[in-house]
Amino acid sequence: MKRARSFAVGVAIALFCAMALMLSFAHAEESSSSGNQSSTNTSQLKINSLSELDGKKIGILSGSNYDQIIKQNLSGSYELKYFNTISDEISALKAHKIDAFTADEPVGVLAVNRNSGIGMVPEAIASDNYGFFFQKGSPVTGEFSKVIESLRSDGTLNKLKEKWCGSDDSAKTLPKQDWEAKNGTLTMATTGEQEPLTYVSGSRTTGYDIEVAYICCKELGYGINVENQAGAAIMASVASGKADFGGGGISITEERKKTYDFTVPDYNGAVVAIVRAQDNEPAPSGGFWNDISSSFYKTFIQENRWQLFVKGLGVTILISVCSGALGVLLGYLTVLARRSGVRWVGKLVDGYQALMGGVPIVVVLMVLYYVVFGSIEIAGEIVAILAFILSFGATAGSTMWMSINGIDNIQEECGLALSYTRWEVFNKIIFPLARRQFTPQLLGQFVSLVKETSVIGYIAVQDLTRASDIVRSRTMDAFFPLISTAIIYFLFCRLLTWGLNKLANKFDINNRPRKIEGVEEI
Repeated sequence: MKRARSFAVGVAIALFCAMALMLSFAHAEESSSSGNQSSTNTSQLKINSLSELDGKKIGILSGSNYDQIIKQNLSGSYELKYFNTISDEISALKAHKIDAFTADEPVGVLAVNRNSGIGMVPEAIASDNYGFFFQKGSPVTGEFSKVIESLRSDGTLNKLKEKWCGSDDSAKTLPKQDWEAKNGTLTMATTGEQEPLTYVSGSRTTGYDIEVAYICCKELGYGINVENQAGAAIMASVASGKADFGGGGISITEERKKTYDFTVPDYNGAVVAIVRAQDNEPAPSGGFWNDISSSFYKTFIQENRWQLFVKGLGVTILISVCSGALGVLLGYLTVLARRSGVRWVGKLVDGYQALMGGVPIVVVLMVLYYVVFGSIEIAGEIVAILAFILSFGATAGSTMWMSINGIDNIQEECGLALSYTRWEVFNKIIFPLARRQFTPQLLGQFVSLVKETSVIGYIAVQDLTRASDIVRSRTMDAFFPLISTAIIYFLFCRLLTWGLNKLANKFDINNRPRKIEGVEEI
């Protein structure tokens, strides 16, 4: 017990020191890049015009059409780097991994206002129009377009822009869904990471595009259900029918019009380039501990964002435990299938394990969710559990089979010579011997499974990693949420490892007290 407590204290101290060290580096970089610059003063930017992007590394959001816009509007050579969130791009820009990144104008303005050391190139890369998109042939597209046109003509869209792009956060609220949904409910897919167009406030997805969608649904007699997911999955969600329409800073392009029906633009904006500011003297700050306190408040306390982490951790635990338990059972069944002696069954198991071992789990997730179950109304959590059962079952089965094959054949021969059946030999002799070998490996593989679940955000499931991405998109602080998430994963995995080892030792026959009948203990 004392050793366990000492270990826990040591881990906590080490984690705290690591967090403090990383935050100090982040703070030092922030301070060194923050002077009294203004984003509108081009003399203080590293890159002052689009022509200077020639030969530079440019960040692009995955799932966006920014790469096509750059190729069509910028001359010269450049290297494109793809990122999942704008927070990742900001971090890469400050770390000199890229020289610039592209963003929608309202999103870029917000990023510059919230981050010192970066600025916006005054010249826009291209004008851009954003709208909602539906499956081809959807009659709702034209209905939405008519409402949007009326909102533009009566000045409502301009008022909404002033509201959501302004500085008065108290005014940024959505109307209540108190209207009659006489025509049913529509599901909207959005990323929730493009503030002020779409973002998560507290536990609710909100923003300019969300309110426009609310107004359209109210006018047309539809209810609305907003589904938050990774940006790269929005198109697939609508194409598969998992969502009725998508929106949230989605650019209207001729190429996309070939696959989807777009409404008229609800926002006329532009694509801009965000770059680093000139290196200035470090600006005074509130101090290291004040910076940590501020980051902690923004990450966990403000808008009760800790609830996102708690909910995300709960989803991670649920999927991990269910997938691990049922995956071990599936692995055991593959072992029994191999021992059946039927050749085609063994080949089938080989093919299944080879397939799951050669395909990335994120691809398995998306194929199951958007293709296999594309036309079926099923929760993303259930699909995630099924995907990880298949993945972990293949791994567990392979591990068990290798350990069983390592048992000397003489063990089985001796059992058969003692008049045991082949099943009894396996159940009472072979498998218990093999279990001592594969149990430690399975425990390690299960811990790895917990970490692999971090990709389930691609199918609209909000796990711990997805919660961190949402918070980072709001705070524009990539360091503290990431470090906090890493600590949560580490502590959970350590606790899980400790608990599994305790459980394994409890069921290990070698650790049980032994008593020989007819012999008295001395």
